[in-house]
Amino acid sequence: MENNIELIPLISGLLGGLALFLYGLDKMGNALKPISGYRLKKIMMNLTKNRFLSLGTGAILTAMVQSSSATTVLLIGFVSAEMLTLSQALGVILGAGIGTTLTVQLIAFKVTKYALIPLAIGFFIKALAKNETYQNLGRTLLGIGLLFYGIDLMSVSMSPLRTHQPFIDMMSEMNNPFWAIWFGALFTAAVQSSAATLAIVIALATQGLIDINSGIGLMLGANIGTCITAAIACIGKNKAAQRTAAAHILFKVVGTIIIFPFLGSFAEFIRWIYPLSEGTDASAAVARDIANAHLIFNIFIAILFLPFLNKISKLLQWALPKKAEDTYMKTKYIDEDLFSTPALALSAARREIYRMGTYVEKMLTMSLPGIEEKDNKALNEINKKDEFIDFLYAEITSFLIKLSKQELTEGQSEELIKLNQIVSDFESIGDLLERDIVDIGKKGISENLTLTGEMQITVNKVFMTIRQAFSLVLISVNEPNTVILEEIAKKKTYLKRLTNKINNDKLNLDNKEVEDLKYYSLCSDLVDTFARVFYYNQKIAKNLQTQENKND
Repeated sequence: MENNIELIPLISGLLGGLALFLYGLDKMGNALKPISGYRLKKIMMNLTKNRFLSLGTGAILTAMVQSSSATTVLLIGFVSAEMLTLSQALGVILGAGIGTTLTVQLIAFKVTKYALIPLAIGFFIKALAKNETYQNLGRTLLGIGLLFYGIDLMSVSMSPLRTHQPFIDMMSEMNNPFWAIWFGALFTAAVQSSAATLAIVIALATQGLIDINSGIGLMLGANIGTCITAAIACIGKNKAAQRTAAAHILFKVVGTIIIFPFLGSFAEFIRWIYPLSEGTDASAAVARDIANAHLIFNIFIAILFLPFLNKISKLLQWALPKKAEDTYMKTKYIDEDLFSTPALALSAARREIYRMGTYVEKMLTMSLPGIEEKDNKALNEINKKDEFIDFLYAEITSFLIKLSKQELTEGQSEELIKLNQIVSDFESIGDLLERDIVDIGKKGISENLTLTGEMQITVNKVFMTIRQAFSLVLISVNEPNTVILEEIAKKKTYLKRLTNKINNDKLNLDNKEVEDLKYYSLCSDLVDTFARVFYYNQKIAKNLQTQENKND
């Protein structure tokens, strides 16, 4: 046995290999995010109460980005933004645990010796391709190549440890599964990647430095340690997000507690799945066993908890009750955690814009009744609501500016620009209502002018037309609809006829008394302001129409 080894080659190989592995994992995940984000956005629309679809979604998408932590952090953002219910998110979390086992399976199959092939192919595809899809394919292959080359580098650098007695003595402590679980959890919490931990564990197994019992203990610890990323992500979030992170920890810890007393039997079961045949390298068999144990453990957790997701959701709601919160001057849907998946960040922005639009609609609904009834309180309430509109405008605009600095596809960049214009138009409508309509109302109160007769009927027709158009626009913000948007365009001719009638009546006054002039001037100003609101409605509708056409 050797007691002296060269530390510099060992440490540089181990850390350099780990760095390449993590960088490759990140590179591959980033290249696949445009696809996974788009798919998840579509699937989320159909995620009702189907827990099996939730499980499959988590497995497939995590297999693509190869990070259950990233999926869980993303889910925390979804639940916080009310894009998913807690029970739906729980199914995705269970699926994410299964999906993340793919990389470990590939590592155990010793495909690392072919690492340079995807690295070379990926480089040339990325360098030569002009199409964004092919460039992402090149980046994905580059990431895979770097990932496996990093593992190979770690394995080679650790080979001297096979005969290094102090290291062998230290690893003998890992025969105690309790300490193996603790070490695996702490190391994974430090590197924030269970795949990285298991890559090292499999590299150790390949060199014959650990047996299956130690490997399973480290694997269980890695599954617990990966929860730390989600726990950090939920800091400062609402109770719904905290429940999601708590569920992730609950699944892994309870699963480990159940397996722990039966580790010996579990190891025998894993060996039975992949028996050591004649001529098979024993170290390679242990590596395969650890990868299989990782897969079986996560499948076991899914089978164990999947039937009880609704009950677990209720339990977490009881354990982490929602406190009464003041939602005024707070955003509800946008969350910077969603930046990692731009398609979903844009969906969240759209929902926040819709929320902003509902407050503008409330202001619009209050405007004419406030003037007709000479209600100062209603007019002051419009002013107050505009303060919130201005707040949302600033927050959403800031969110979109930050999002624009992420890696977006051409289509996502165009959608972001359109959404930014829609936010600006909603804010302009709010300003019109707060500034012009309120001023007209207060002027009517101070001069004791009351809407009556035919003029009141015409003004109300204008008002109802504007309200209907705004409601149609608001519906289309969440889900652009060509038919609805065409309906808005049809209202333009009718509105023009009404506004012309009022303006002509004002010009053709036979009675030039001051009170009549003031009255017609009030009505004319009111209708002109509503017409400007309709102008912004049309702008929003055109932007939404453009998006709908591009989606088609």
